[in-house]
Amino acid sequence: MTKNEIRRKMKSLKSTLTADQITEYSNNIFHRLEDFISLDNYDAIYTYIAFNEEVQTNPIVHYGFRNKLKIAVPKIVNKQMDFYYIKQMEELKIGFYGILEPDSHQKAIDDHVLMIMPGLAFDEECNRIGYGAGYYDRYLMANKHLSIHKIALAYDFQIVDQLEVNPYDIKVDHIITPTRVIHKRSD
Repeated sequence: MTKNEIRRKMKSLKSTLTADQITEYSNNIFHRLEDFISLDNYDAIYTYIAFNEEVQTNPIVHYGFRNKLKIAVPKIVNKQMDFYYIKQMEELKIGFYGILEPDSHQKAIDDHVLMIMPGLAFDEECNRIGYGAGYYDRYLMANKHLSIHKIALAYDFQIVDQLEVNPYDIKVDHIITPTRVIHKRSD
């Protein structure tokens, strides 16, 4: 299947999830993610804010607030994605594509980051297909001098055998699903 065919299929499968399933799967994923957060002393957590049927990230954001961690979320400005700090959920406003974005103008600048990434499909090699705009790949390429530990959150059905990838597609380090963790193999 082409990337666009995979995107259509995954969007269709996600649309069949109930609110209860999304909550249950997201909670299972968050409990697995907690182990990663506690393994290292990150300067900040950069995380997406869930939209539509994506794996929920509110538990991650609230965990960060409770544990006095810096939390940054993406915002699109002039067709470029950057991360901005938030200190409470009320700082989020509807932005690009109808997705909640920070109202903040305090751009996140950290050296050692845990980045929580969305996506539509992933494979066993930790390749990722996003929504097609390339925001995360461009952000990561522009900030490759930073230490960014990349974790994607996905439902089990979003894992496919193999994805067609391009040279500019950046792999994630781990994919966390409700039932397992997939680790990137050494390149």
